[in-house]
Amino acid sequence: MSVSGQCMMSAMLGGRSGNRGLCAGPCRLPFMPTLGQAVPKSDQKVLSLKDLSLIEYVSELASIGVCSLKIEGRMKRPEYVAAATSCYSAASTGTKNIDPNLLNDLQAVFSRSGFTDGYYTGRRGKNMFGSRTYEDVTAAAPVLKRLAQLYSKETGRIPVKLKFVVRSGQPAVLFAKDDSGNFAKAFGDVPQPAINRPLDEVSAAAQLQKTGGTPFFVKITCDIEHGLAMSLSSINSLRRQVLDDLLKQRSLPHPVPFNKTVSPPPPLSARSVLKKEKMPVLVARFANANQIPKNTNADVIVLPLDTPVDILSELSIKHSVFVEVPRGMFGSEKSTLDKLIGITKAGVSAALCNNIGAIALARTANIAVVAYFGMNITNVDALNALVQHGVSAAVLSQELTFKQMSFARLALTTCGIVAYGRQPLMLTRNCPYSAFAGCDRCKGKASLTDRRGICFPITCSGGCSELLNSAPLWLADQLSKLPPLDFIVLHFTIESRQQTADIIDAYRSGSPPPENFTRGLYKRGVE
Repeated sequence: MSVSGQCMMSAMLGGRSGNRGLCAGPCRLPFMPTLGQAVPKSDQKVLSLKDLSLIEYVSELASIGVCSLKIEGRMKRPEYVAAATSCYSAASTGTKNIDPNLLNDLQAVFSRSGFTDGYYTGRRGKNMFGSRTYEDVTAAAPVLKRLAQLYSKETGRIPVKLKFVVRSGQPAVLFAKDDSGNFAKAFGDVPQPAINRPLDEVSAAAQLQKTGGTPFFVKITCDIEHGLAMSLSSINSLRRQVLDDLLKQRSLPHPVPFNKTVSPPPPLSARSVLKKEKMPVLVARFANANQIPKNTNADVIVLPLDTPVDILSELSIKHSVFVEVPRGMFGSEKSTLDKLIGITKAGVSAALCNNIGAIALARTANIAVVAYFGMNITNVDALNALVQHGVSAAVLSQELTFKQMSFARLALTTCGIVAYGRQPLMLTRNCPYSAFAGCDRCKGKASLTDRRGICFPITCSGGCSELLNSAPLWLADQLSKLPPLDFIVLHFTIESRQQTADIIDAYRSGSPPPENFTRGLYKRGVE
């Protein structure tokens, strides 16, 4: 539902970061499209899309140069994965080779009321939405056993070298090493003198090669002293121990090496604008020019890229002015670059960018770059890598605690945070309000109301929608407790001109929070 990497809904509402792979799935809860008012409880799931299926277009994708397909299996049953990979494997050699019964089974085993191809075909709208119903669940039950046969004799793909050593008077030991260099060993029983048939390499290997249910296939070396005996169950236990150990090791995260050689910030920079000696620079980001208070005392004004050039030019006479590149472009890169080039003579100091593509466009237009919150900057290596891409200032991730921001002291650029605003929880291509209620009724006041009657506003611009948090982030009374930062951003979205004026004054004076507010994740953090 959300643009990848741009969903904070799970983090804000459930404390688990979807951007880091721990999504709690709050979008699967009921929400009702509204116009800002609370409504009775609803079971409507307007943030749930049907599963994507492009199986009919595999040949077409190949013809336009696609050489690899991703089948997502996160949180899916193994039967789903088996059915999906079987269907797409057949489709890769021609759609006529797909077993229609298998295709039906795939839809039955895990689909949200069918599949969708809406993003690929450009037919976005209500037909893309769907949720897992009771009927969907009951339809899956009869086919699960049949689909399990697809992987019952699955062949392991990861080579493992096993060495089995059996010595008189010593515990038997099994060594294992996989193709990634992971190593495991397990000790078993002390072998006994054989009464009837001694243990030999053939019988030992027969037990050790039983790797079914694991991703491994084995190459076995045995060093067995003659005349000894061991139970087959003991050998099986050794095999299970070492293979389980390898699986555990392979599942652990491993540090990714970074190039620690970092170039200094580029000559074209926003550093001088966003750095003061004693207090953070106050940056006011507005959704439109009508929100800007008369005689505002913000240090920097940020407006959308599509703001008329004459307005930007007039504002730049008295203020430092930045523009914000749309978070989602989806084919509008050329027009975005044209707009960036068009504002170069309007006195604009820098562009706020939420993705690597936007950074490249701003650099091409010879405009200084500020990496905004959509870049999800959580460590110094990411920050310094962005410096090498031409970033001269950065807004740190809203999923960090103040303590976790200590790396900013090591940065080669100026750093700040979003300190006020209704934080965007989702960036979507499908507006969840217009899909169900139509755009004509919205008039900028659309929202989603959850099962507790809490309203989450929706804003639309640049071909995308943003689902905003129900309460604004407020840190005006916490500024003295912030980590060492160069600037703070007040991220205005649906506020009126009077409200933006009052909030800017509140941040200048350190005023207490309003009745409805949040501290975000800056203190409680995320999993």
